[in-house]
Amino acid sequence: MVIRRWLCILLVGVTALVAGAARPAAHPLHTTLTELQAGANGAVQVQMRVFADDYARAVATARGATLNERERVYVGASFVLRERNGRPVRFTWCGTRYQGEVVWVCLRGAAASGVRGGQVRNAMLFNLYQDQVNVVRAQYAGRARSLLFTPGDGARPLP
Repeated sequence: MVIRRWLCILLVGVTALVAGAARPAAHPLHTTLTELQAGANGAVQVQMRVFADDYARAVATARGATLNERERVYVGASFVLRERNGRPVRFTWCGTRYQGEVVWVCLRGAAASGVRGGQVRNAMLFNLYQDQVNVVRAQYAGRARSLLFTPGDGARPLP
């Protein structure tokens, strides 16, 4: 009788563990990676890697009649690149691509005066997570820089 009771308890415990393991766990990191490439001709391309579940939550907070409008509003308010002369780069949307648990967001623009000496700010997901960390890897004028952004950070220079 005692053995049967312990076997039942053990079976229930193992079942609970297996059921818990079968559910996908949320990713423990709140981070984005942005690749910014600026050519000598002023062409700028930005690729942002964001966890898809976080991206969906963030975009849902933006105003817009359609998902596409909400994406553009949210990303446009969160990611800002200024040219050397201080003017913001106006980006056009070149799409989103889902790859497993992440989404890649693509932007294209032109920086007539160049980005060297300009500034970049990446506040993606800061409205959701206090431990959010955003990395921007910028390649421009023959150099590469990695910049780190956390909540409360402003724009960083591109020397």
